[in-house]
Amino acid sequence: MKRLKIIVYGKVQRVGYRDAVAEIARKLGIKGTVRNLEDEVSVEIIAEGEENNLNEFLKLINIHDYVIQVERIDVKEEKATGEFKYFKILRGEPTEELGERLDVAGKVLYKIAEQQNQTMVGINKMLEKQDQTISAINSMHKDMTTRFDQTISAINSMHKDMTTRFDIMEQKYGKISANLERISVALEILAGIKPKKEN
Repeated sequence: MKRLKIIVYGKVQRVGYRDAVAEIARKLGIKGTVRNLEDEVSVEIIAEGEENNLNEFLKLINIHDYVIQVERIDVKEEKATGEFKYFKILRGEPTEELGERLDVAGKVLYKIAEQQNQTMVGINKMLEKQDQTISAINSMHKDMTTRFDQTISAINSMHKDMTTRFDIMEQKYGKISANLERISVALEILAGIKPKKEN
């Protein structure tokens, strides 16, 4: 078992850092304490545990998020005493602790409001895209309707043209048929198959 005395500097007071450290320590089975130092920019941690757990602990307490910003960690190895039964937060005066809780709550609420604003911006962008999509669909529908109308008009025109051509062909076929009939009769008369009619 090893013991480390750790001093953490940065934005680590009145931001919930001690709670985060205690949670990490408890998960890793580390025993000891964490407390704010009077300089208002550093936190002292006494940690006892197995070497591999302490190494992991040192990595995890180097927190960089919205409210907590660790700038530097100084580590000094000491002789383990086994005096701790668990890991605990050493708290200051009740009014100071309450003030710290209110500071953390205010920062968290500000972060929530900021995220909400970002969400609203995202929703507005989605609505703009939705409007653009609907506009494009309407434009496509109008274009397709116009093309459909043009196609129907072209089909109607073709139908009318074909009907006219069939009518002309029918008239021509009638004339051809009558001429063929006369030629056939004339050939039969010439061939002597059919007697010539007297007028």
